[in-house]
Amino acid sequence: GPGPTIALQAHGDTAPAGAGWSSDPFAADIREGVMYGRGVVEAKGSLVAHAFALAGLKSVAAELGGAVELHITYDHEAGGMLGVPWLLEHGVVNPDYAVCAGGTWSIVTRHHGALRLAVEVRSQSAAAAEAGQATARVLDMLYGLRKAAVPSAAGIDPPPALAVGGIHGEGGKDAAPGVVTINVTRGLASDEDPAKAEQALAVQLGKAVAGMPGVVCRIRRLDLTPPLKPAPGTDALVDTLQNAAIAVLGREIPETARSAISDARHYAAVGIPAVLYGAGPEKPEDAHVGGPNENLVLDDLRRGTEVLACALAEFLKTGKAGTA
Repeated sequence: GPGPTIALQAHGDTAPAGAGWSSDPFAADIREGVMYGRGVVEAKGSLVAHAFALAGLKSVAAELGGAVELHITYDHEAGGMLGVPWLLEHGVVNPDYAVCAGGTWSIVTRHHGALRLAVEVRSQSAAAAEAGQATARVLDMLYGLRKAAVPSAAGIDPPPALAVGGIHGEGGKDAAPGVVTINVTRGLASDEDPAKAEQALAVQLGKAVAGMPGVVCRIRRLDLTPPLKPAPGTDALVDTLQNAAIAVLGREIPETARSAISDARHYAAVGIPAVLYGAGPEKPEDAHVGGPNENLVLDDLRRGTEVLACALAEFLKTGKAGTA
């Protein structure tokens, strides 16, 4: 019947396991109610929770209006631009709401974005020592900013990080490079203006080389990943998930923010309310997410599935207020 379309989205691709595992990272070993494997939390657990929550609606389908779609993509580890964005851009999908891979014990409505920049230090000085000093000053400033992370203005997001990546020099064999390019990723809190963040960094870089004759420092934007923040309609998703959590878990689960980027940002970019919810630990560090011995407590998988199924059933009740 008539009603909103809700997308349940998770990615099925997995980054390399790396070293340090006590068992085969791709065997999905289960020991004492815990599954071990690369990607069991990020994001296979949520993928399973989404699929079984949808299957659980079959028995009450006649009472519901609207639709639920599974959006399973395989591009997350390659930047996330070939899955959800492509589906939305080409009109293959156009949901009213989206629930993306997340954890059992919180609902994420905000996460950081990322501003990727190339910082170019160009020295026209013939003195190798002076050219090298200019680059050293810029790097000292950048590493200083890494240590001085400032919480967002809203006080909700974790402090955005700054990462220094590859450093490439161009110049003669027997002299300091005349041009040094430093790749920088500047995290963006959900309440930050990317243009202002970029401008502020440019001002600080200019100060780092001020007073050095023949030295110019420029910034070039390589890529911008917008942060996730609540949109009109997000509160309806949050309220419904929180009510379901009280019924299933016996406690309210909080609305939170996180640093890591997700595919939810693509839905939000086109005005679709999106949150992160699925199957995962209360504290990601307890599950070693993304590292050796990543693990998922199967009770968390079961609970997350039940919460999501109950929330979907409530959200899709025919005639429910707030239908998009």
